[in-house]
Amino acid sequence: MSAQPEREALPLRRTRVQPLPVEALRRDADVRGYGFATTAELEPLDRLVGQERALRALEFGVGIQAPGFNIFVLGAEGTGRRTAALDAIAREAAARPTPDDWCYVNNFTDARRPRTLRLPPGCGRQLATHIEGFITGLASELPHRFGTEEHRAQRNAIAQELDATRKRLFEAVDAKAERRGVAVVRTPQAILLAPKREGEPAPGEEPERLRPEEQEQFEAARAEVQKLFENAVRKFAEAASKAQEALRDLNRRTAEAAVDHLMETLRARYHELPQVLDFLTAVETDLIELIGRMLLMSETEAEAIAKVVLSEEFQRRYKVNVVVSHHEGGGAPVVEEPNPSFANLIGRIEHFVQQGVLTTDVLMIRAGALLRANGGYLLLDAFEVLRRPLAWDALKRTLKQRELHIEEPAAELGLISTVSLQPEPIPLDVKVVLLGPPLFYYLLSIHDREFAEIFKVKGDFAPTIERTPEAELEYGRFVATRCRLEDLPHFDAAAVGALVEYGARRAGDQMRLTAKLSEIADVTREAAFYARRRGADVVLREDVEAAIDARIWRCNRPEEELHRTIERGVLLVQTRGEAVGQLNGLSVLSLGDYAFAKPVRVAATVSLGTRGVVDIERKAALGGRIHSKGVLILTGYLNQRYGDTRPLVLTATLGFEQVYEEVDGDSASVAELLALLSAISGLPLAQELAVTGSVSQHGDVQPVGGVNEKVEGFYHTCRVLGPCDGQGVVLPARNLEHLMLRPEVLDAVRAGRFHLYAVHRLDDAIELFFRRPAEEVHRAVEARLGAFVDAWQKLRVDTAQLGPPAGPRRLGEGSGVEPQG
Repeated sequence: MSAQPEREALPLRRTRVQPLPVEALRRDADVRGYGFATTAELEPLDRLVGQERALRALEFGVGIQAPGFNIFVLGAEGTGRRTAALDAIAREAAARPTPDDWCYVNNFTDARRPRTLRLPPGCGRQLATHIEGFITGLASELPHRFGTEEHRAQRNAIAQELDATRKRLFEAVDAKAERRGVAVVRTPQAILLAPKREGEPAPGEEPERLRPEEQEQFEAARAEVQKLFENAVRKFAEAASKAQEALRDLNRRTAEAAVDHLMETLRARYHELPQVLDFLTAVETDLIELIGRMLLMSETEAEAIAKVVLSEEFQRRYKVNVVVSHHEGGGAPVVEEPNPSFANLIGRIEHFVQQGVLTTDVLMIRAGALLRANGGYLLLDAFEVLRRPLAWDALKRTLKQRELHIEEPAAELGLISTVSLQPEPIPLDVKVVLLGPPLFYYLLSIHDREFAEIFKVKGDFAPTIERTPEAELEYGRFVATRCRLEDLPHFDAAAVGALVEYGARRAGDQMRLTAKLSEIADVTREAAFYARRRGADVVLREDVEAAIDARIWRCNRPEEELHRTIERGVLLVQTRGEAVGQLNGLSVLSLGDYAFAKPVRVAATVSLGTRGVVDIERKAALGGRIHSKGVLILTGYLNQRYGDTRPLVLTATLGFEQVYEEVDGDSASVAELLALLSAISGLPLAQELAVTGSVSQHGDVQPVGGVNEKVEGFYHTCRVLGPCDGQGVVLPARNLEHLMLRPEVLDAVRAGRFHLYAVHRLDDAIELFFRRPAEEVHRAVEARLGAFVDAWQKLRVDTAQLGPPAGPRRLGEGSGVEPQG
């Protein structure tokens, strides 16, 4: 069990601060004024509750068409910011014209720089389909054209003429060689010239074996014949070149006849689109030139051309890559990208393996979210963009330049080593809506000089809304909407009232409601579950309370572990009697999905010395900056209250017992100051009370956070240590409107077993804890401090007579009171 007091408590003296009435501890919903029996009678909610500022900003942002007026929607998760942004975008997008399609096609003069085609909505897919049909038509038309008798006859005529020229040239050389007695021997590798003997070639007989006069005669003849052969070969090469050009011209004319037949249909369909006509002309020119270069002289020419036309490389050369396509009348596009990496935002250029090498072409260009949203709206999560490499800078650059350059991320870093493309940039007209927490917005505003130029519209969603009768009714309409959309049983008015009270508790304010409607939606679903489990058609208040209790029970295992340590006396807490220099403070532990309070023993000791007020937490490197500031402020109170006429000479220590984690915040400064006053004066403090609140240098008690958790936490502590019989919590009066306590605490207050006290000044808290007038406590403090001064002066006189004083031992610098004078 926890430590028990050494002396009995004095009877509670009646002070000017009285226990708060139970009506002040919670604001219940007035369901009688709702005007409905169940939510089935209510109209669905078509607009967010209490977010007029943010909704008007969204309406303005999505409507204005000017550079830089992109929108940053800031607010907490669950406030409906995403849904509201999508609704505002959808309304505006439906009224805007459908943007054009964008395609990439091959640049036949520079394949590394594909060209763009901007087409009316829906035309991109049509053009791609028609080009594929055109290629399919070529696969049948070209072989047919090249297989006609007319084409074959012309091709054969060219071949025959070339063959005739060859024969004429070489037969003339053969005749001359015959007359000169030189034998012409043709082999697969070369033409050999040899002497003749008895009219027959004698190739095996070397010229050196001839008689000198015969050898001289043969060499002269061979030189003459060789020169004739060289002249004939040159003339034949010229004839072959002319034949090749004639064949190319024939192929061009044949291909042109086939292409013209198919192109006429395409030109007729796209006669109003100059870009498409230019592309078709480029395709025709390149196609004719490509086929013209095919110098096939065999009888299988038609089959060879069919094989070429059907090849993947040929078809990819002329296909259209439709990167963005829209349907006419569909309005502006609305794109939400959940994974905004560089490639997913800007686009990417994919590669494929060809003969063991990575390569690419125009058909491997892929659109990113910015291009898909071109002419419309793009919704992004700021956190997701900022945490992905290169994405944020690429997004800013694209929005500033108002054109999109599709490139690989490696190109941005200068690391690309494979064959890649440089597609023609696309003009960009897109409205970007970023969703993020307020911290991101303000950090970017301060540290990113381009941010304000690009995101000129701020949509600020408040975490809480004012609790008005209209807002409570809107809560009911929100529940009605969820019931209809998710086929849930409807709620009666009392159940809606319970949800309103839960919303106020989540807001931590009697006068406000949480704007995190996602939490209200979850409780709605859970309450509907409990209603259905008991076979009810309507959700009642008891179902909502059961859902809330179950949510707490699923999360509060650590809190129950804490209560066990208190019950077993491991964590020392005293809730009865009196003690000097010790009292109960309260701290809040937040586990993300659940927060609860932990009682903390605040203790102080004092002695004669000059170190001032020593903050143990700070010395142990466990105190945060705000907590250290609170300690400095309470020392300022000591100076202004007790040190105006004489120096303060003391060494005091302040600390939280059995606290081993970092401490921050100033909500314990009232408790620390009360413990310090008790330690100085020697007067005991009431242990059945706990206190929270910060204090100013002039003794004003200031509001703090987490008052509901702190009150309930101390109530549970008192209940664990024994029956509650008059314990309570002292809190700042300015926190009264933040109280939304749970029913079990209200029942204890109503029965007189637990009390709450609201204080404006430190003197109010002094009277409650010391059970005597504040002036009496102050006089006791002043007397003790005076005794310290007298003792210190006497010590100085005595040490002066004995020699130079060694001075008090200094263990470290204090944080506050130093002796004056």
